[in-house]
Amino acid sequence: FNLSVNWERYREVFFQQQTAVRPNFYRLPSSFLSLFLMSCLFLGLWHFYCQQRKRPAAALLLGAAFGLMAWVHPFEFMFGMATLGVLTAAAWLWPSPQEKRWNLSLTLLAATPIGLFCMTVISRTVGRQEWAGYLEFLGILHSRRPYLITLIHLLFAAFGGWLLRTETDPKRRAAWLLLIAAQLGIFLCRNMQVVLGYSVQPFHFIPLGSFMGCLMLFLYASRRLAALP
Repeated sequence: FNLSVNWERYREVFFQQQTAVRPNFYRLPSSFLSLFLMSCLFLGLWHFYCQQRKRPAAALLLGAAFGLMAWVHPFEFMFGMATLGVLTAAAWLWPSPQEKRWNLSLTLLAATPIGLFCMTVISRTVGRQEWAGYLEFLGILHSRRPYLITLIHLLFAAFGGWLLRTETDPKRRAAWLLLIAAQLGIFLCRNMQVVLGYSVQPFHFIPLGSFMGCLMLFLYASRRLAALP
């Protein structure tokens, strides 16, 4: 047992030493910490979706938090916005209480301009020359071909939809809807090149989608295990 070695390992769970090849303020120093913040936002979104009345102040605050994720990391920001957008669209496409539609729409409307503002400030602060060098270092892939492996996210979304049809508990139904939206959101994020014509390291979305997929399996297993004698 070495105190200094173990402390370094515990510290790097949330505060890793990343290489200085990009603007340091563009993300937090740990992928674990950014994922933790993203999970907190999804937990807040689930709790918010369970509400049965209009919550304008909470919607604005939650939307601002989603938008400010642009300061943390672009992949978590895009994933969060995609999930929020899919969940909002689902509330309008399928029968939902008017209060849920209003809350989710206000959250999305608050998140969008704040996120765009943050990304614009970052882009202008760094400068075009540095960004060009950074993107060249990362490697831009010019292609409009979708990734067939991402069909796994659609399968998970379909699995969640099948379970949603038999779910009667309102809070668990909200959880299923959020997890389905996350799978559809990550599918869109990993195939943005179909619309944009290029992609930049889309593999960063894989652990985010895998994490939400595991939560879906854990939620399914919890009901099965609870039914055991």
